[in-house]
Amino acid sequence: MKILNMLDIKVLSETQENLILYIPSYRVDVRYEADVIEEILRIYGYNNIPINNHVNSTINYIEKPDKEKVVNTISGALAANGFSEIMSNSLTPSSWYENNNDFNKLTTC
Repeated sequence: MKILNMLDIKVLSETQENLILYIPSYRVDVRYEADVIEEILRIYGYNNIPINNHVNSTINYIEKPDKEKVVNTISGALAANGFSEIMSNSLTPSSWYENNNDFNKLTTC
């Protein structure tokens, strides 16, 4: 509670399981419960928190997403938001277009 007061965070109500806090508007970096915990730990000191010698973890294998499915999903989302798609093969060398004024106007827009 002392640390919360030092951080200008007011305790509006307190139960055995919860605290309802008032975060000042100038504390834009504190938005979530984890942010409040981080601020408390920063003042209290991370090195003062005991760490168990035993750590549990689970490794999950996640397959790589199908590239075609990802491309189609993104393409669909862009098209739904008004974007257009064009696909073409460049069968001509770029040197054919270097002196074309109409083409140069399109590329500089």
